[in-house]
Amino acid sequence: MHSFIANQNMKIGTYYYPEQWPREQWERDFDTMQRMGLQIVHMGEFAWFDMEPEEGKINLDWLAECVEMAARRDMKVILCTPTAAPPIWLVEKYPEILPVDQYGRRKRFGGRRHYNPLAPAMIQAAKRIVTALADRFGQHPAIIGWQIDNEFCGEFDQSELTHQV
Repeated sequence: MHSFIANQNMKIGTYYYPEQWPREQWERDFDTMQRMGLQIVHMGEFAWFDMEPEEGKINLDWLAECVEMAARRDMKVILCTPTAAPPIWLVEKYPEILPVDQYGRRKRFGGRRHYNPLAPAMIQAAKRIVTALADRFGQHPAIIGWQIDNEFCGEFDQSELTHQV
């Protein structure tokens, strides 16, 4: 029988979506992660609406609070850019960011990757939120990495804009 010896350099962590849980539970959740021996927490990948509930109104205080909760427990953080799930206000204001299928129909809001990455309004909005995250957390000692997107896949946009590029 073979015995498994853990690599002492290997880190273990978890995904956490604080925006999905009541704020009163966050301390409990981070305590649980610490008790479990987790060393890394991964946050923010689908939280664009919570980070920017209205165009240009960035609120990262809640995320900073979670980063600090992790840091106080000697956990490191991988922050994610939330561009895989644009907020509904972005689609409502700029419907041209929705992708077009092979029949020329615009897709609907919802799920992940529901945008054309070449749409100027999407590019501008993505730059705004990513820059805000980098400005706020880029030098934070608990941040050890960035996930710049999530599951880059999906159907190819067939809009005129995409075919021009």
